[in-house]
Amino acid sequence: MMKLYMQTPAHFFGYTTRMTADYCGYPYELVIVGDELANDAAFKAKKAHHNFPIAELPDGTIISQSKAIAEFIAREAGNQQFIGETAFQAAEIEQWISIIQSTHVQKMVVVAYTQFGYSQDKEAYEQAVNAIKDHAKMLDKALEGKSWLVGGTFTLADVVVFNSFIIPFSFVLDAGFRKACLPNFSDYFERISKMPVVARSCGYVKMCEKSLKPQF
Repeated sequence: MMKLYMQTPAHFFGYTTRMTADYCGYPYELVIVGDELANDAAFKAKKAHHNFPIAELPDGTIISQSKAIAEFIAREAGNQQFIGETAFQAAEIEQWISIIQSTHVQKMVVVAYTQFGYSQDKEAYEQAVNAIKDHAKMLDKALEGKSWLVGGTFTLADVVVFNSFIIPFSFVLDAGFRKACLPNFSDYFERISKMPVVARSCGYVKMCEKSLKPQF
């Protein structure tokens, strides 16, 4: 059985791999890496340059990066639809994941760090919130008349987008903004949040009524 190493069970990169495994019916063992294991010489050698989450296959080989692990799981489970049944669908899924990882994630991290008290940079926070709102509007337009981003079915693109917007919907994309600017994206996000696979992997997600203003 594959082992999935994470530093904490509550992290959106880890959510992507866990939701994928659950959705595709792929068994794995979750291993939370505490100080003792992290400082173990054998584990440190195994981890090497890899970042969490890390998947260890039964033969001892290692895969890191949530997208790579998720794609491996889907292929091993025989769920080609989840990663694109056609070359075009696979490219569309890759497109959305690349957009999210190259533009949105960095801004989401700024918001998360500020909301959790690790950063006090007001200007950076406000710029991040504005960028996130633009990203959300772009996705709202892309979802017009559609239930899912690619191919009319739930795919890895939806998993990555959902997980990367848990923090924004929880803290900054308030009800008024959602009603005025994000009718499609809000419905999409709420629908995914109610899927059993989401609750089993990352718990219950609720969108904020009012944005939470950090204290600077």
